[in-house]
Amino acid sequence: MVARNNDIELWGEDAAKAIEPIRSLQAHPDVEPALEKVSQAGFKLVTLTNSSNQGVEQQMQKSGLDKYLTARLSVEEIGIYKPHSHVYRWAVGGMGQGVGDCKLVAAYGRDIAGAIWAGMRGAFIDRPGAQLYPTGPKPEISEPTFEALAQKLIAPSD
Repeated sequence: MVARNNDIELWGEDAAKAIEPIRSLQAHPDVEPALEKVSQAGFKLVTLTNSSNQGVEQQMQKSGLDKYLTARLSVEEIGIYKPHSHVYRWAVGGMGQGVGDCKLVAAYGRDIAGAIWAGMRGAFIDRPGAQLYPTGPKPEISEPTFEALAQKLIAPSD
């Protein structure tokens, strides 16, 4: 889509080469410490992506975050993209959980909105440039860093 927006013809092998750097991006510095804390607190951590299985596998392995994950889920398995509600319910069902017992954590407003519309709970990482979906439901947690968000996830409810 970026190529097309810039009037660049990009197909096949060239397209695959163009997205390769995305698969080796490092996580924000606050992500790994937050995942470690949340994991140690007993949370089951799963990725849910519109990317391919191969893409998310490479990304998680190269970033070193794979060790915190229970599973990596891709819409490639069901052929429906997020934010369709069925995707979130499919992911939760595959983990043996109730939809209301799961929380989607993301820095993408449409993803948070889709999850909440599907019955999940939401937590938004309000990074610079990130926006909640304007007409979507508000998540129960919104913090500027993953570490701050992790603290709220772990903290006992009042």
